[in-house]
Amino acid sequence: MQWIPQFFIILTITAAGISAECLQSERNLFLWQVSGPSGRQLGFLFGTIHVPYTRIWDRVSDRVKEAFERSESVFVEVDLQDEQTIRRLMKCKNLKKPRTSLQYLGNELHTRLQKYFANYRRRVISLLREKDDLEDAKGVVTNFNHVVGGWDRRRPEWLLFVLYQLCEAGIDREESQMLDAFLAELAVASGKEIYSIETPQEQCNPVESLSEEQLVFAINYTLSYLEYQLEMRKNPVLKVDRPRRTHDIVRSYECGSLEKDVFQSDTRDRYGQILNETDIERAKEIDRLLKDDILVKRNVRMASRIDKLITSGGQTNFFAALGTGHFIGEKNIITLLQQRGYAIKAVKEEDVLLYHRKDANFRALWSERNLFLWQVTGPSGRQLGFLFGTIHVSYTRIWDRVSDRVKEAFERSESVFVEVDLQDEQTIRRLMKCKNLKKPRTSLQYLGNELHTRLQKYFANYRRRLISLLREKDDLEDAKGVVTNFNHVVGGWDRRRPEWLLFVLYQLCEAGIDREESQMLDAFLAELAVASGKEIYSIETPQEQCNPVESLSEEQLVFAINYTLSYLEYQLEVRKNPVLKVDRPRRTHDIVRSYECGSLEKDVFQSDTRDRYGQILNETDIERAKEIDRLLKDDILVKRNVRMASRIDKLITSGGQTNFFAALGTGHFIGEKNIITLLQQRGYAIKAVREDDVLLSHRKDANFRALWVREDPVSDAEYNKLIRNVDCDILHKLL
Repeated sequence: MQWIPQFFIILTITAAGISAECLQSERNLFLWQVSGPSGRQLGFLFGTIHVPYTRIWDRVSDRVKEAFERSESVFVEVDLQDEQTIRRLMKCKNLKKPRTSLQYLGNELHTRLQKYFANYRRRVISLLREKDDLEDAKGVVTNFNHVVGGWDRRRPEWLLFVLYQLCEAGIDREESQMLDAFLAELAVASGKEIYSIETPQEQCNPVESLSEEQLVFAINYTLSYLEYQLEMRKNPVLKVDRPRRTHDIVRSYECGSLEKDVFQSDTRDRYGQILNETDIERAKEIDRLLKDDILVKRNVRMASRIDKLITSGGQTNFFAALGTGHFIGEKNIITLLQQRGYAIKAVKEEDVLLYHRKDANFRALWSERNLFLWQVTGPSGRQLGFLFGTIHVSYTRIWDRVSDRVKEAFERSESVFVEVDLQDEQTIRRLMKCKNLKKPRTSLQYLGNELHTRLQKYFANYRRRLISLLREKDDLEDAKGVVTNFNHVVGGWDRRRPEWLLFVLYQLCEAGIDREESQMLDAFLAELAVASGKEIYSIETPQEQCNPVESLSEEQLVFAINYTLSYLEYQLEVRKNPVLKVDRPRRTHDIVRSYECGSLEKDVFQSDTRDRYGQILNETDIERAKEIDRLLKDDILVKRNVRMASRIDKLITSGGQTNFFAALGTGHFIGEKNIITLLQQRGYAIKAVREDDVLLSHRKDANFRALWVREDPVSDAEYNKLIRNVDCDILHKLL
């Protein structure tokens, strides 16, 4: 990156030799393929390094060049094709006149810097004279002047960055533009659209967390380190064996070992010879804050903007060329995009890149659709089992449409994980009983007369309308089945606990009652597992299923019942319009179609509390409804996801379940903080299975040759956001 240094590369990469034998077939190309929740390929992420493109472009994999060539748009950190942007970036590094660095450095530190820069320049010239290459020497000195020139006018953070670029002989001849700038120029020449991920203002102010005093302390200890290194290099033995910085980075990059070579030094290693214990601890904290500003915070911002360019900007054939540092280490862009529901796969040298043109044929799209099946692999690369997202509809509606890959994975498994074992009669009785209030209490006592009467009236009107619509179809058997199911869902509502009465209303949203001619898909899979002699393991207890809502008071639940009923009453009035009546599809049909096409997440996560209740609630109540929706979704999705992921992990690590098929509601695998993300944080590698994939046997004695990339854990604070809004009419189908 041209403007903000690749902090950790410059600061921590060592001068140790790198093996000349790169494993070309398995090396990291720093290229990742991005797919959406539906499995549709969207584009590529590519990690650049801040070296002249002539040093590296010929060594970059053909896969990278192929991905770039096929893209329609290119994302860069900041567009350096814009002259006004360049002027702003050049200007913002400097202090406002007449201030100089002397005013914040003080005389002693300012004098040391002057002396160091002069000595460094003399040493560079001396070393280059020994090489007897006048052209190279001239280029290095020019670059030194470009990096160091005007240092006395630099803002503290930018003066610190100058020192970072000098660490470990970091000045070389720059005979051409940097790789990232070259890619942007190539994109313009190829007619591709250019999008900046950051603003010039953000690039100008990369450090937010450090005071001027802390920055001066950092300048002081970094200068002390450089002075120490310069003294060390006067030793002729050390001088001969020390490779040049650009050479190191290029070799590490080419071999795909940049992360290993970068993340191996420590503040104590660098400054242990020059700082006391107190100052080392202070330096550690400053290093941590700097890296948080320069990497983590920017990664969060970049991931958010890439997501926005895809979802709002319609960029579905992109090539994002960003500093490699943003794709490795903790809380990197890849991890953050995965948390937003994207599937990201490292591209290897032998991979064949599929075209991702917008006019791709149906067969290609169909083969890439989301099967809601994921393969789970352990840290050693050993395959452990599969995760499968079910939907709460009759299995006869969907099982024949489920991919053969799902059936194959199920058939090969030795054990099946379900949310709760519905083969156990005692469990079923407990679940039926726990939905109800203790006698003699009824819903009238917590609803009050007015709301209770409205519910009675709504259920009666809904039933009458349902029968009327079914009579028009002239299908007595179907009508009988729908009414039976309505009675099953709504029957006994007056005895329901508040949360379970609310769930009844959710099932009625958007004509959510259909004939259920057979058992649900999840129950069918459990029964099939028993019939096949597979072991069944419950992920949750009946008690947990009985009490899914912990965060809402009875008053909040009654408020939620009230506004959900108001929404249903409004919808019922709308449906009396004969024009709307004809064109309205049935809810189960919608879900089955979305599920079959692999587009369920897109179709589900699309509404907002304001969209649903804007016609019936005032602004104050909308805000209250939003908070209730958030708490409900946190209880029903996030907290249960955390629990389920923990128990799956325990069944694998403690229970020895290494050939499993986990059939859980699809809602637990999509959206924020889903089970996949949580298992990845525990060290599992999880890959979406596609229609054309060949499933390897995952017998316990299998020997797999694979590479595993561990997903670094992300702090819980990152997840304290609103989970995406889920339509109330679909939620119960997914869980």
